[in-house]
Amino acid sequence: MVGLFGSTVLEAAVGAASVYLILAMFCSTVNEWIAHALDARAQNLRRALASLFHGQSLPAGVDFLNAFYLHPVVRGQTRSGEHFSYLPSRAFSAAVIDLATSHMEGSVTFRDLEVGIGKLPTGPVRQVLLTLIQNAGGDLGLAQANIENWFNDAMERASGWYRRRAQVWNLVLAVLVTVATNADTLHLLHRFWSEPALRAGLSGLQPSGALGAGTLRDLAPVLGWTADTFRASPLDWASRLAGWLLTIVAVSLGAPFWFDILNRTVNLRNAARPPVDSPAPGTLTADSRIPK
Repeated sequence: MVGLFGSTVLEAAVGAASVYLILAMFCSTVNEWIAHALDARAQNLRRALASLFHGQSLPAGVDFLNAFYLHPVVRGQTRSGEHFSYLPSRAFSAAVIDLATSHMEGSVTFRDLEVGIGKLPTGPVRQVLLTLIQNAGGDLGLAQANIENWFNDAMERASGWYRRRAQVWNLVLAVLVTVATNADTLHLLHRFWSEPALRAGLSGLQPSGALGAGTLRDLAPVLGWTADTFRASPLDWASRLAGWLLTIVAVSLGAPFWFDILNRTVNLRNAARPPVDSPAPGTLTADSRIPK
């Protein structure tokens, strides 16, 4: 029996990928809950801003970072005293330029900005700002754009920090979910290979790559713990550990990866359908036999 996809091997692989997708979606959801509970994005931004302004002060001796947070443009991003998780680059540049030219009132020129930065005490922000305005050619708008790019580059690095931490959490969750559900890849492939009825449950896979409710029910028998699973031999436990490791690696790749794999597989199957044969010349079809 070759079944829905025309290949037992392909159907077994699609079945395993479907399980990976379900578990990865669960891990992603829990990961988002953890990030929200820990306010991870806001804390990540706080650390990024601290790294930018660390060791810099204003001429009056006030810490640059504290003055930045107290600036009306930045303070307007907060809500109920909570640290914001996103800051527009224009708000960042506006606050930095205003702090550097705090000795000026009203509109400022490029020369005012240059003088203001020069009056800042020696520190990393002063050095960076002087470097950024050197290439502005006396254009205040270009100087502001350079400051915004500096901020955007810092946010790219901060996003990398956040993604790495999220990957660590996702890996931890993948381990917990894999063991809790006994998602043994070797066992999954064996079951999908040897049981045509179980492979037939893949009919719940929609052309869009989404999993239908029928698919979730049909995949349930290949997961979970029973009394027999605990009465396994040492060799069976070694095989199970290897299967768990494969599942953990697969689930840690993330739900988007497996969604894309399944979507491509279904689209490939649809594209590979043989064309309908045209009737031979002179052959009567149902429509041609209808009297006119």
